[in-house]
Amino acid sequence: MTPHSLAFYVDVVTTGTMLGVGPADSPDRVTEALGPDFAENTFGSRSMCRDYGLAEFHWDRAFADRPWSGSHFTLQVHRLAYRDRTLVNEELRSRYGWFTPRSGSGSCNVC
Repeated sequence: MTPHSLAFYVDVVTTGTMLGVGPADSPDRVTEALGPDFAENTFGSRSMCRDYGLAEFHWDRAFADRPWSGSHFTLQVHRLAYRDRTLVNEELRSRYGWFTPRSGSGSCNVC
């Protein structure tokens, strides 16, 4: 694990946020912090997930005309095994540096 990735993981675990945004933040606020490069999945009109590569943020709402309410976010660290350097977006790299892809051996190393 590099000092860059270690600092990232420590920040996420100790603050419960990623670049200052957490589960309770709106989709617009998360995109403001993490950038516009995401894939969006909706599940009917009441659930939504945005995939930012290394993290996925999830929202729900009671009715289609109500605002989104954040439920959680997950780190998808296993994706570092794909060795796709674009997985860690520009916003994360500018704050933490480059993450070396982890090996496909099943270990938890992020070198």
